[in-house]
Amino acid sequence: MTVTALFLPLYERMLEYGWYRRLLLAGAAVLTLLLVLNALSLMHLPKRRMSLIWLVGVSVTAALVVEFASLERTVGRVQPFDGTSPTICARVLEWDRTDYGSKYLIETLDNESFPNHLRARLYTYQEQAAEAGDIIQITAPVTADIQNYDKSRGIYFYVFGGETAIECIRSQELLRDRIIEETQTLYDDPVLGIVEGVLFGEKGNIEEPIRQMMTDAGLVHLLAVSGIHISLMGAFCGKLFSFVRIPKRFAALLSLGPVWGYIALAQFSPSAVRAGIMATMYTLGMLLQREGDTLAALCTAAIAVLAVSPYSLYSISFQLSFLITLGIILCTSPIAQVLLTTGPVDWLMGRGGERMEKLLRTLCSTAAASLAATVFSMPVMLYHFQYTAIWGVLAAELALWAAAPLMVFAVLSVLFALLHSLSGWLVFLLVARVAAGFAGIFARWILLVSKAISSLPGALFYSHDISMMLCGGVLVALLLLAVCKWKGLSNAAKRSRMACFVSCSVFCLCVTMTAETLSDKGMLTIFSTENALVLTRDGQGALVGDVCDEYEAQDVLSILRCEGVERLELVLCTSEDTDESVGLDMVVEQMRPKMVAVEPKGTMYAHILEAMDGTETVSPQSLYAQLLGGVSIQMLDESVQIEAGGKKLLKTGQRCDIIDQGGSEVRRVYLLPEQSALKINMDGKAGTQG
Repeated sequence: MTVTALFLPLYERMLEYGWYRRLLLAGAAVLTLLLVLNALSLMHLPKRRMSLIWLVGVSVTAALVVEFASLERTVGRVQPFDGTSPTICARVLEWDRTDYGSKYLIETLDNESFPNHLRARLYTYQEQAAEAGDIIQITAPVTADIQNYDKSRGIYFYVFGGETAIECIRSQELLRDRIIEETQTLYDDPVLGIVEGVLFGEKGNIEEPIRQMMTDAGLVHLLAVSGIHISLMGAFCGKLFSFVRIPKRFAALLSLGPVWGYIALAQFSPSAVRAGIMATMYTLGMLLQREGDTLAALCTAAIAVLAVSPYSLYSISFQLSFLITLGIILCTSPIAQVLLTTGPVDWLMGRGGERMEKLLRTLCSTAAASLAATVFSMPVMLYHFQYTAIWGVLAAELALWAAAPLMVFAVLSVLFALLHSLSGWLVFLLVARVAAGFAGIFARWILLVSKAISSLPGALFYSHDISMMLCGGVLVALLLLAVCKWKGLSNAAKRSRMACFVSCSVFCLCVTMTAETLSDKGMLTIFSTENALVLTRDGQGALVGDVCDEYEAQDVLSILRCEGVERLELVLCTSEDTDESVGLDMVVEQMRPKMVAVEPKGTMYAHILEAMDGTETVSPQSLYAQLLGGVSIQMLDESVQIEAGGKKLLKTGQRCDIIDQGGSEVRRVYLLPEQSALKINMDGKAGTQG
């Protein structure tokens, strides 16, 4: 992973050169590494140390070669077409309606000059012209300068169709979409969204309040295909094959077919691929009668995923999946042992029967795995989303058991629905609806638990500052220290260590939260995204500038949620029309601003009005507003002037300058990559004054 993180930025700089020069540079790097290894071998170092050096060196060399080849096969093939307008033939994988038209996820194929088998995003102002599975053709501009987030999902360029018509060459239906259609005939909202999320990782039919509710409860991971889903699918198939008297080892081998088919239906998400590779390693080890090593399997999965797609390193799904799995592997057993030796559990274990003992072990293992997953995911969650769920352990105890029967009944319902559509026999439809009814019971239980847990005080732990990210890293280090050399400890020492971990963690969290709360009290914080400024103070906020895409809209909403802002005082769109502010309506819809200043021009104006639900807009020309307890915002000819705490800031386009250094102290703080925040001390109480 370290090699990938260092190599990717270097490769992006090498894209300025031709492919032959990139090949020469990569070859020179490999030869340099081999020369260094040979030079070290002449230094007569200890044999054991030299073996370790050679192992690391050869691994790094192999990683560079494999990743260079993978990048040349994807990014390198697209780069020569950047800025051109080729004719592209592709298959539609997904389609979605946007505020300005349509967007498609496509995979290129049957092209003579353009690279094939690469994914891309196609944006067009036209209404839907093709469905998933259709083969289309279009001549449009291509750009390879895209975000790493999309590259991590296997998307390597954008195609901007504009008003150009899409030619549909032939129509065909994908198996995934056929299955989803059958699912939609069996279930209604909100159960439909839960079933599609659990089975396929499809979140299109989940309403935003329900998704936020599951996020608050720490159960949103059920809506993404991960290790839980793959293990349940493998266990179900293994039991099914064992039922027909197939030996256990061969039943596990046969189960790999349905498992990888399921991963294909989940569109090969990094978390699903990781779980599939680990399941394959475990099965092969069992067939060869080798002792299982979960850490080795996890490392193998990481190497395989990064070898095929190095940009997966930037995927949040990849980071969370591998970190959570690492935490579960290292810490589940020690924490479960401590829970089993606590007073009440130990008392019940001694007096209950075999079933009670099995139930208690299951509950303790679930709680231990959930605690380890919460701690190890905390730094990544705080870094990317600025929040983490506090009550995830309790939610896991109450809801995770329902995931297994939900998957079983949902799979059976879809299977019999497909059989009915093929044969026309009503008995299959009857069985499908009965299975769907049972699946709906478990889906509603998950929703009920999510609603109950999300309503608890402090369900989400918000932060945007680096101190909380470091706090999450400290918690991971504390947990690793607590379980270090665990097997040689007595039960009393184990309980003492775990009590020390819990007390230190609570103290660390409380001190960090208190310090941040006190330091930000009464202070105006100005966050900058790519095109906008977000002003917050004591739970109130304002937005100045444009929100040019859904990614920037999510950044703005994350900042506002972290600052505890529930409704904006002002939204000021600084552009001459709304054509570029394609994400502004998302912010307006969720934050319900008291006043919106925007020019009544452009394609997005109607969508902004709809998101405001009847609230009138005002003209930004010569606007002067005073809000947030003494913050003045004035619209000038080509810029916006913000005056706060005796300081004046001037925003012109994407540039923001402090034009008056007088008044209160200004502190620059770290927020996120490519973003910054400014904190200004102010006197008086926050509030809108006029």
